[in-house]
Amino acid sequence: MKRNLLLSCKTHQVMISVWTTILTLSLMLSISIYWLRNAIHVEQTAHGHAVELIRLGDQLAMTSNALTEAARQFVITGESTYLRAYWYEISFRHTRERVLQAVTALNVTLREEILLKVAKENSDKLMTTEIHSMKLVLTALGIPEDRMYPAIQAYPLSATDLALSPAQKLEKAQHLLFNLTYTHAKTSILQPIAEFQTSTQIRTQREVIGSERKVRNYLTLCTVLTGVLTILVLGLVWLRLL
Repeated sequence: MKRNLLLSCKTHQVMISVWTTILTLSLMLSISIYWLRNAIHVEQTAHGHAVELIRLGDQLAMTSNALTEAARQFVITGESTYLRAYWYEISFRHTRERVLQAVTALNVTLREEILLKVAKENSDKLMTTEIHSMKLVLTALGIPEDRMYPAIQAYPLSATDLALSPAQKLEKAQHLLFNLTYTHAKTSILQPIAEFQTSTQIRTQREVIGSERKVRNYLTLCTVLTGVLTILVLGLVWLRLL
């Protein structure tokens, strides 16, 4: 009887130890699951930021190219459709401004933010040349200033420009947008955008890799804890059957 009583006490002590271990591991598993869910959220956010930053960079570059195309087509053809497209973007859509605001909200680095601001500033500077060419075309076509867009109307043509014949004004307008100086100015817009995209891709890829590593580590920990808990529960059931 003593032996049975001793065995019963030892079994009871073992069960208490097993239950304590189970409760401890259950708590650890709960915490690990919380960490895992948080790591997955961080990983998904990093992926989302990477995709969005690429899209925003592309959008800024495409907007710059669209403005160039509209301005060039206008000085070549004189079609008001291209002029309206240009000023609709500048006056109503404000894509460039919206891109800068969206990028700031994504917590980019200071260098990345400066790169896009430089691109925007250079784009604004290039507008002066584009407006100059538009004013020459409209003047050559005999359009009164009061029918011009305000920014074009406000641009002052030099005495040399005013002295040109309509054909010479059209020729100069086209030269302004198709010379090496204009090409270099376009590069000063697109180059910072390309550097921005390269920088953000490298940074976000590093963040994604780090997040994926944490997910794998927490998943492994959860798997191990689940396995140990399963073994302990089966052991507890076996002890109760004794």
